[in-house]
Amino acid sequence: METTSGNQNSGLMIGQPPLPLVPKETLPIGDSAGIYEDERGGAVFIWGNVVYT
Repeated sequence: METTSGNQNSGLMIGQPPLPLVPKETLPIGDSAGIYEDERGGAVFIWGNVVYT
């Protein structure tokens, strides 16, 4: 008995690099965090999430 799912690509790896955890305009704090500031204020990113605005 053979079962298949509708998504045939579920086990394949693609050549796309992982998305960045912080915007490129941030001041990095280690590998997982960054501070972003502009004329309207700022934000802190940790593991891709805004934790303080």
